[in-house]
Amino acid sequence: MAARSKEMMTKINAWITLLGLALMQLGTAFATLRPANIADGHQSSPLVATLEHPATRVARHAQPDCPSAAEAKYCSQGNGLCMDVADRDNCGGRAVHELCSGDRCTCCMKDRCAITPDCCSRENGVCINKMDSPQQCYGRTEDRLCPGPHCTCCKKHRCENTPRPCCSRGGTCVNIMDTCQGIKVKELCHNSKCTCCIP
Repeated sequence: MAARSKEMMTKINAWITLLGLALMQLGTAFATLRPANIADGHQSSPLVATLEHPATRVARHAQPDCPSAAEAKYCSQGNGLCMDVADRDNCGGRAVHELCSGDRCTCCMKDRCAITPDCCSRENGVCINKMDSPQQCYGRTEDRLCPGPHCTCCKKHRCENTPRPCCSRGGTCVNIMDTCQGIKVKELCHNSKCTCCIP
């Protein structure tokens, strides 16, 4: 009986040893699939790259160390901004690689869209660059009314109602894009596209 028990223990120890070796090999295999230097921002292995969320991959690719507008004065003087070379197809003008430092950066010289034809201005519009429209158009846009492939007509919202808080201070609600011969107080008008112009 003792000999049989000893033989059983020997087999169990052998199985435990084999299992340990198998786990060590599995750990080594997974270690080779990890990103090489994820803290340094290096490219990960193909397997890890396929598991990465698409939005994270795009954000990592679209934010190179490009100089700011203050640093890239020759680019900014030409109405430009430094952007990722991979995004040059989204440039609302022409890309000039030499005006920005860094291999992954190029200067996007934006079209100024200085000409606003009557068909746009008649609808309370002004031509602006398509790149600027999400931040600078306080209204709605229509591309076909402006010359040039990079320009769009921003039809400014008409601020026709002036509420009492603005009126009592001698002001009138105007579009945020409009000039004001005085001060602008946005909080005194109800619509988010309007501001109170107080002479």
